[in-house]
Amino acid sequence: MNFFRRLFKRKPTVQCPRCLGKGRVDWDDIKRLGKELKWGPGRCAYCNGTGKVDPALMSKVAIDETYLTINLPYAERKGVIDGNYIISGTWMPGK
Repeated sequence: MNFFRRLFKRKPTVQCPRCLGKGRVDWDDIKRLGKELKWGPGRCAYCNGTGKVDPALMSKVAIDETYLTINLPYAERKGVIDGNYIISGTWMPGK
């Protein structure tokens, strides 16, 4: 059994604070986060539509981070999560 536990070890996950575990952001979530004029309803970009996130992500990226949207390329998404990202050719240092 110990072999299988090591082989199929899962990262601990928690419920997504942006979509509240639904996998989709609706108008109620947008209003709760105060992003009425910036976001639209759709798949959650924080958890990528799964409803679960790694607790380390919550310490790296703010829940209401405006730039973390679902239509980002992988490299930019990784940059936002790591804290170093480029917006319109300007480097934005991490927080």
